Amino acid sequence: MFRIAIAIIVGGGFLAFYGFQENKLSSLCKDTAEKVDLKALEDGQELTNMNIEIGPHWAIYSQSIYEYTQSKYDSSEPDNSTTVTSTSYPIISEKHPFNIALDKLQAKYGSLENVPESEIPEFKDFRVLVKTDRFKTIGGIPDNWGEIQNVQGLVINEIDNLDNEEIKLLKQNWPHLNTDKVLILEIGREPSSSSASMAMMGGGGLISIAGVGLMLWMRKKE
Repeated sequence: MFRIAIAIIVGGGFLAFYGFQENKLSSLCKDTAEKVDLKALEDGQELTNMNIEIGPHWAIYSQSIYEYTQSKYDSSEPDNSTTVTSTSYPIISEKHPFNIALDKLQAKYGSLENVPESEIPEFKDFRVLVKTDRFKTIGGIPDNWGEIQNVQGLVINEIDNLDNEEIKLLKQNWPHLNTDKVLILEIGREPSSSSASMAMMGGGGLISIAGVGLMLWMRKKE
């Protein structure tokens, strides 16, 4: 029973904290997604609405970072069949300096395949990192670039910024990247209503109080 009481307290605390986070994020969002120019973001534009929609862009799937899950009894290295819980990949605009440099080289040599490797420009940075649960396995993550017409979701930096491991992985590919400026856009996420987030906070608090009450009752019985 003691373990059940602890689980109730922890579960209630988690629900209350989740509700607090949702309320915090929603307070920074408008009900309607704002159409944002990705090139403007790359040039340093700041957001006043975290509920955004980005038009045509390039998704760099080949440089994805992901979280995966394995049984604690499985000591093997993850492979293409390993389950993925979350994938994050950079996106860049058509007018990103890297794309502009590639366009010039393509015009010069007739095809990107003809460009000498020594002239391929350095891909130094990006501004937006898209987070999704669309890919279910490591093997399901595309190993290429995709030309995407539209993406919509919430910028979640205020409640879920990059952790040390994610920063480390990004720095391996982009040593010059200013990770403090990277915006994390979670696809498909929508603002929670204030009533829903308040209900989670209040409900979580009541559940935790119930767990504490159960623990005190058990101690009296001893």
